[in-house]
Amino acid sequence: MNRITERYWFRAKVLHHDPKTNPENGWVQGFYYQDLCGGEIKHFIRSGEMVWEIDPKTLGMFTGFYDNSTEPQPIFEGDILHTLFKDNGSSYDLVGWNPKNGCFGIMDDIDYNARMEGEEDYYSYEAFAWMHQKKVQSVVAGNIHENADLMTQ
Repeated sequence: MNRITERYWFRAKVLHHDPKTNPENGWVQGFYYQDLCGGEIKHFIRSGEMVWEIDPKTLGMFTGFYDNSTEPQPIFEGDILHTLFKDNGSSYDLVGWNPKNGCFGIMDDIDYNARMEGEEDYYSYEAFAWMHQKKVQSVVAGNIHENADLMTQ
């Protein structure tokens, strides 16, 4: 995939399950767009000739980074990363958009729990960049839409 394609790469859960056209897990990746259908705004992802209506609450943009598992997986907004540190510690971190700094970042379990209590979101872009610069073992463990329990461990 080239850099321009990656810039506009999204992932979301399909709205209507169709075993003939939907991936088994129900998640699709591709270009995101909205369209007015019967007076209602609907959300879609297109990949090649395939178009799926998606649940906009599950929409996540590609961050430009891949995890460092044996088969590198793209990291999307809404993913939960499991990071193993050199001192044998580990953490689960939620990937999200940091609007104050205009970049992606991560939120640890403490900030996530504060968010659940109504405090302002804070995604640390410094920690996200540090993880990739230091080459710590960080893999996609799930996403916030299906695996929110990981953030409370």
